[in-house]
Amino acid sequence: MSEGAQAELPASSTPEPVAPTPGRGKTLRRLGCSALAGALVLGLAWQHALTRHRLLLALTSLERRWTSAGPSPTQPRQASAHWAHAAWTGAQPPNSGPSARAACASFRGVEVDVAFSKDLVPYVSHDNDFARLSGAAKDRLSLHSAAEVDAIRGPEGEPALRLAALVKLAECEVLVLDVKTDHRRVGAKARALLEALGPRRAGAWVVSMSGPFLQALGAEAPELRLGCEGYLPLGNSLAGFHVSSLERDQITSTRDDSARSRGLLRLYWTAKDLTQLEELRAWSPDALLFDAPRIPPEELPPGTRLEDGS
Repeated sequence: MSEGAQAELPASSTPEPVAPTPGRGKTLRRLGCSALAGALVLGLAWQHALTRHRLLLALTSLERRWTSAGPSPTQPRQASAHWAHAAWTGAQPPNSGPSARAACASFRGVEVDVAFSKDLVPYVSHDNDFARLSGAAKDRLSLHSAAEVDAIRGPEGEPALRLAALVKLAECEVLVLDVKTDHRRVGAKARALLEALGPRRAGAWVVSMSGPFLQALGAEAPELRLGCEGYLPLGNSLAGFHVSSLERDQITSTRDDSARSRGLLRLYWTAKDLTQLEELRAWSPDALLFDAPRIPPEELPPGTRLEDGS
């Protein structure tokens, strides 16, 4: 074949091999390693109670954005029980002895916070220390024995309030205990709480962020009504009640409908003014908590106070 004929032949259609893009494989490997590291970090973080709690709150916030935040129009309206939050009547600090005495003598339902001393004696306290009572932040409850805690005095000379002492003077029909605890020594804490309650178990509702503590408590006293704040799966598994916080944006139509369908009682909190009171009432929960000093008595339904009758 002549050189001219060879020149007229079409060029070969076989594509030349493409050289790999520099850095492409390295980028994919980095992405894969980052994803694996992220999954590992989330997995390890999930084992930490506080981190898991924060992650669940973040998921709850996202859920609120994706679902209706207002009551469903299909929800039946009902009257809600109104219970005093933190045993607060306004004359004394929340969860203090004098305030708890006044609240228990005045309201049909009272909520208090409970924390444990170093030797696992339950006290009425929202915080891990007694700064609100004594003004000294160093009075950390979990680092003191019960004898040392009993020596702490407030501005008026009042001592710290043991749960056992509150139970003896609690004339209210329902006593809601918000137990502040971690996952350590849950069996011993459950037994200590039950000992403090004594025969008062029938009217006690117990809520906690610690699932292991609630499970230990349920194993010791199946008759107790238990609930977990904001998270339906745990609350449902304990067959008790569902708690959602207005302040933490935990109340959604999806959660409310799910709690209703599972037959869970719904306890929503906290109304700090009339606007929030009406917002909580719109959900028609079985019970809601309110700060008594900030809500005029005439805004409360009959039966809220003991003298109102049933």
